Amino acid sequence: MARFLMGRLAKLERRGKRPSIIHNSVARFTPEGQLVGPMPKAKRIMRVTDFGSDAEWSTKPREQQIRLISSAGIQEEGMAQ
Repeated sequence: MARFLMGRLAKLERRGKRPSIIHNSVARFTPEGQLVGPMPKAKRIMRVTDFGSDAEWSTKPREQQIRLISSAGIQEEGMAQ
């Protein structure tokens, strides 16, 4: 850790103050703007755009690569038509 950060951290630890309680109220939305799940009842919310799970993210590049290869007309030998 950087030397200047160590001093700041030590100062914060000396204070002995308990961390404040934060009530997390997150509303998840699709990229199209549709709500995913229930809307929190809190007055202050954080709006988060949900672009999919890790599994969806890992399959999308493969699908895109297959589409690109098929649209480019590349044969199995790796030569363009």
